[in-house]
Amino acid sequence: NGNLANWVGRRNVVSDDNRYQFRIDHRISESNSIYLRHSHIPIQGFRFNNLDIADATAGGLDDVNALIGDAQTSDQYVLADTHLFSATLVNELRLGYSRGDFSRINPTRWQTEGFAQQFGLPSITDANLPFFTGFPFRGIGQENITLLGNEVDESFQISDTFTWTHGNQTWKFGTDLRHTRLKTAPVSTAAGGTYNFATTPTSSRGTGANSVAGNSFASFLLGVPNSYAYRTTVLPYYYRWAAGALFFQDDWKVKSNLTVNLGMRYALQLPRWEKFDRQGTFLPELAIDQTL
Repeated sequence: NGNLANWVGRRNVVSDDNRYQFRIDHRISESNSIYLRHSHIPIQGFRFNNLDIADATAGGLDDVNALIGDAQTSDQYVLADTHLFSATLVNELRLGYSRGDFSRINPTRWQTEGFAQQFGLPSITDANLPFFTGFPFRGIGQENITLLGNEVDESFQISDTFTWTHGNQTWKFGTDLRHTRLKTAPVSTAAGGTYNFATTPTSSRGTGANSVAGNSFASFLLGVPNSYAYRTTVLPYYYRWAAGALFFQDDWKVKSNLTVNLGMRYALQLPRWEKFDRQGTFLPELAIDQTL
């Protein structure tokens, strides 16, 4: 009859974002000073679906029909030392370390409880929230289950710059060494799996293109999924990178209104490697022809 059936859903987002930073400066002597800086940034956010304001007010956030959450904590430490050997010779040493935990998580309840186990369903992880889909509505459970996982980034840095001022020229020599580590553990469907339900099991014929009617939610109530996606293991990867650089620079003040900047930098970036050699490599020469 041309009428539209409109459905309105409300999404709730709870976010906690804090940032802390402190710095300590210490003058050891007239020719030597150091400072230490620490930055700490914890961020946590959750996304939920609620049918209406009354449900949200009466029962709180819907922790079953949830979306992916974020649990991120970043820390950075910097220690720097400046030493004056003379009025024309200065050395700056800098040590840095940063660590970031960027995890995609379930709502708080399902970080300690297993939804799957409560209904006799399989799951690699003890804490989980599966996803049931195929319905006219969005689905039941963790809609973003494939995004679940843990990732930790670490970076180590050593840099040193030596400055020499001689006449109308300022020379700088230095190095920059970096080591980066990444640990990633894709949890995805290992946390309960994804169940897809179709109309076929509850249709008049039950199968085939000639089946009539059927209801995917009725198939869900019968416990007959049309397909099932389930990761059987959680395999972490430990990637490593290393890089280094050397440089020199000359700032030559030719005259009061002309300065020439000359410099050269050599950088080396090593190929990425995995701590336990868990990397796939495609070698075309090892391919085997198969007769179909």
